[in-house]
Amino acid sequence: MQQFSEEQLHHQFEKLTDFVENGAVCLHWVGPDGTILWANKSELESLGYAPEEYVGQHIAKFHADQNTINDILRRLIANEILHNYEAKMVCKDGSTKYVLIDSSVYRDENGQFIHTRCFTRDNTARKLAEEALQQKTQQLEQTLQVLQQIQSQLEQTNKDLEYRVEERTAELQQAKEVADSANKAKSEFLANMSHELRTPLNGILGYAQILLRDRTAHPKQKDGIGIIHQCGSHLLTLINDILDLSKIEARKLEFSCKSFHLASFLNGIVEMCRIKAEQKEICFTYETLNHLPTAVCADEKRLRQVLINLLGNAIKFTDRGSVTFKVGIMAESPAIDAQQSDQSSSATAQSALQNPQAKIQKIRFQIEDTGVGMTPEQVQNIFIPFEQVGDKERMAEGTGLGLAISLQIVQMMGSEINVESCPSQGSKFWFDVELIESDEWVEPDVGKSANHIVGYEGEKQKVLIVDDRWENRSVIVNLLEPLGFELLEAVNGQEGYDKAIEWQPELIITDLVMPVMAGLEMTQQLRSLPEFQNTAIIASSASVFNFDRQQSQQAGCNDFLPKPVQSDELMEQLRQHLNLSWIYETDNAPAKLSANAEASFSSGIISPPLEELEALYAAARIGDIDSTEQEANRLMQLNDRYRLFAQQLLQFVQVMDDEAIFKFVKQHVEQSV
Repeated sequence: MQQFSEEQLHHQFEKLTDFVENGAVCLHWVGPDGTILWANKSELESLGYAPEEYVGQHIAKFHADQNTINDILRRLIANEILHNYEAKMVCKDGSTKYVLIDSSVYRDENGQFIHTRCFTRDNTARKLAEEALQQKTQQLEQTLQVLQQIQSQLEQTNKDLEYRVEERTAELQQAKEVADSANKAKSEFLANMSHELRTPLNGILGYAQILLRDRTAHPKQKDGIGIIHQCGSHLLTLINDILDLSKIEARKLEFSCKSFHLASFLNGIVEMCRIKAEQKEICFTYETLNHLPTAVCADEKRLRQVLINLLGNAIKFTDRGSVTFKVGIMAESPAIDAQQSDQSSSATAQSALQNPQAKIQKIRFQIEDTGVGMTPEQVQNIFIPFEQVGDKERMAEGTGLGLAISLQIVQMMGSEINVESCPSQGSKFWFDVELIESDEWVEPDVGKSANHIVGYEGEKQKVLIVDDRWENRSVIVNLLEPLGFELLEAVNGQEGYDKAIEWQPELIITDLVMPVMAGLEMTQQLRSLPEFQNTAIIASSASVFNFDRQQSQQAGCNDFLPKPVQSDELMEQLRQHLNLSWIYETDNAPAKLSANAEASFSSGIISPPLEELEALYAAARIGDIDSTEQEANRLMQLNDRYRLFAQQLLQFVQVMDDEAIFKFVKQHVEQSV
């Protein structure tokens, strides 16, 4: 057995003492009477106390809740081991900090209580995020209540108008003006509320997407981030549903017909719904009844919205058995002539006018399930806005807007949603729509999502971000910076104009409404300059009405990016307007960074000194992944300057690439010699 000299033992003792005092974990000991016997430096610094202000005091003095500390001491005296116990501690400046406590009791050989050993971890960020999400949820519930009240008031106003029209025409006109004013106020309210809710959601969903791309995050962290993203997305869906209902009522719902690959469109919906069905352990079947057109011209977004709603309801109300999705051509419709088009308001008829020789197919979409089914009375109510039928537990999963919106969309497409249902046996929903066959369609993108992009090929691209809200700029910066883009920010249109002239970016992303100078005015001024005739400019706004899109296009913008920003949509617009070829990470190997991203990343790496790399180098040589991970985490805590070095190392650890680990460590060891 190897013998250590007194000097070596003393050196090891000093290193251990330094690790305990200054490590990432906060430690303290508490005596049987609740007196703090000892605390490490990390604990004192996290709460802001000097040793004499903390050690020797009763632990209850530093806990925000007396009942909490009493419960902790009671459990520990009963020999219970605490793990992830939530508590609030009081800092010296009077603020409170959420912590997670791991603690156990140290007893002597006779079983006497000597002291506790407590490990605390800061949990403030997660608790604040939970409170923020809860607050946003409450705001949405209040908004829905207000909308229901407005809807009720409008219905009552319309009844009064119908009653009075027979008696006094003049009063009817006056009351109609009042109702129109109320509708206008409602539309303005919904537009403003949508903008106000989308703005914070841009930060929530944006950073959730950023954090989900972090390859160093632990699975538990990614699960939590995924929950935040899922809840934020659900909130965004509710906002969109309310806006759609308002547009339908005001007859302002826009249809945007374009050609798309039908099979890829349907497969995308099927795969999404199959996952939901598998989670409920029910069978999901997709059948094509005959040969479908290769591509069709229709509003892809609205058709997807209807199908996902109908399929989602079928899965939600089916606990056992199956859900079947059938698609097939019912009949080939003759081309619509001008006279027929004048009598039809469907989107298909209007599109057919632009191409009189177009071949139109009547396609049936049918969803069958073996779920709970409905009574005839319930079937009559399912298309009423905010109306939900069935179990109260299932009602909590939606708002009652989905079917109402779907019916209106299908009716605007010139069809109806038909229903057959039997209690305890299941339901069948179907609708037939006439779709125009198309020969002009874009090859479906079967590439990977933006979460897998690690860089791009070619020269470094300069992107200017113009937005008066720092959180909006921060989302785009953190999405693009790791990919190797050179970024510059501006807080208003005037500053954006000046920086664009000075910096000459390849692409500009601009908000619409800003102080000093608006985004559209900046765009118009830039377009008046010869050097910006071909520069790509993307308008980005939390206002998602077609009017804003049209205004941005008229001002000279190449595209429109709605907020909250979706990373996939942002990357697709960058690819299209900058003609980029993305570099993706592989599934079984660390990602190969582009030259731009690698240069941007490597230039910031600071290597630890040689003595700090010795243990890491030894672990890398023998392929000890666990020790490598421990050393990487140690270096990250040792000095913040080594964070990029440790993060790169942890990326290799995550995919178990021992060869890349050794090569990386060896390179930095040689640089340190």
